[in-house]
Amino acid sequence: MNRQLNFFFKNAADVHIDCIPEWEKARFKEWDDAGAAHIRIISENLDVFKEVPAERMSRFQKAFRTKLKDHYEKTRSHQLRWCLLAVPSFAWATQVFPDLEQEEAIQTLWQLILRGARADGINPIIDWTNHDRVLASRKKYLNDSQFESLHFTNSLGTDLIVGLPNNHIYIGGGVKDSEGITFFPNIPTEEIFTAPHKNKVSGKLVATKPLIYEGSVINDFYLIFEDGRITNYHASIGQKALQRLIETDEGSHYLGEIALVSNHTPLAQTDTLFYNTLFDENTACHIGIGNASPSNLENGRRRSVKELEEAGSIVPSY
Repeated sequence: MNRQLNFFFKNAADVHIDCIPEWEKARFKEWDDAGAAHIRIISENLDVFKEVPAERMSRFQKAFRTKLKDHYEKTRSHQLRWCLLAVPSFAWATQVFPDLEQEEAIQTLWQLILRGARADGINPIIDWTNHDRVLASRKKYLNDSQFESLHFTNSLGTDLIVGLPNNHIYIGGGVKDSEGITFFPNIPTEEIFTAPHKNKVSGKLVATKPLIYEGSVINDFYLIFEDGRITNYHASIGQKALQRLIETDEGSHYLGEIALVSNHTPLAQTDTLFYNTLFDENTACHIGIGNASPSNLENGRRRSVKELEEAGSIVPSY
């Protein structure tokens, strides 16, 4: 699939990059109306889009998100059941373990994936249930506490205050869809997260790990926030990719998610750089810029766009 996309991005006419056909929207609407559960299986290959103009990839993704606006709104608010998970490939495994032969690298990565998914024990179902119970207790404590802000520091220079809106809600682990059915959006999952107040984030954030975006590695980078907005940023590696990410639109200049992750998770204890956001974000606290989930505010699913904005949330601009 990635190789087909590679060919498409390099050779398609502009009209096909910028315009998504109506049948794509109709297909997702039919699935969503039928209550389909979406499972997305990913792998990683940093070289597959190496020769693709990043600008064309960005345009296509923006067009796709715009065409499927209703689907993504339902996804963010957990009206739909979905799950993102990963399987190893030779390209990904040898990126993570460059000193190992292909077969050994892929088997080693499989072991870490199963460990991170808590699927390597005698009874994975019990292990997963216990894990979700621990996450639930942490969410309850934080939701009951209703802290006004979070303060992050690290040895690299992070000094960031993240203000939180009134009646914010931490979610993570198992969540419920609009019919009350529990599902897990990510496997593995170690984070509990909420939405910051759009205008109450200030200070400097210095990343401790690389970020993979559109096949590019962004490393040794920092962000400066003033009154919630990213006013300055720099990356020693991947500056152009970081610029594309932040300059996507006005909303991408603000935080939409702040996630808390224990440093005692199975993935964190491996001390491994996975070169994959799904896994690397489950090894440390992290942020997400852009759209916030309505589920991170009390009665958020039933609030209008205006009400969400007045509460300090970021809503999609597409």
